[in-house]
Amino acid sequence: MKHLFFIFLLFNIALISKAIDTKETVVPYTLEDRDRLIRVESEQKALRNEMNSLRNEMNARFESIDKRFESIDQRFELMYDQIKDIKIFLYWGFGVLFTFMAALMGFVLWDRRTVLTPVQRKTEMVEKNNERIIEALQTLAKNDTELTDILRSVGIL
Repeated sequence: MKHLFFIFLLFNIALISKAIDTKETVVPYTLEDRDRLIRVESEQKALRNEMNSLRNEMNARFESIDKRFESIDQRFELMYDQIKDIKIFLYWGFGVLFTFMAALMGFVLWDRRTVLTPVQRKTEMVEKNNERIIEALQTLAKNDTELTDILRSVGIL
């Protein structure tokens, strides 16, 4: 059995060495293969040139897009400046408006005070006169019974 195993092993080694030898055999390089390789190289160069031209085209487009973005940025800056100017104008406008409103309120209060002072004086004079008249009527009512009844019905006495 050992002999049989040894023979089997030698046979496998021989087969493996034969397989290795067949892999190392040289395949002949023909003119057709050479022509095919030349065509592949030329197509590769054409593809490379086309890729380079496309890359250059893309770069040119990106540069034009960058220029557009720069012009849009400039427009935004101009709009920002205009909005800033409008905000400043509105601040000044509202400031002037509120100042005029405060001045108007001050004038109204001053005018009201100046108008009310004479009215208050007249009202005080009328009240004093009414008090004097009531005193006079009360004095007369002491002597006149009819006047006393009238003043009681009105609520003065």
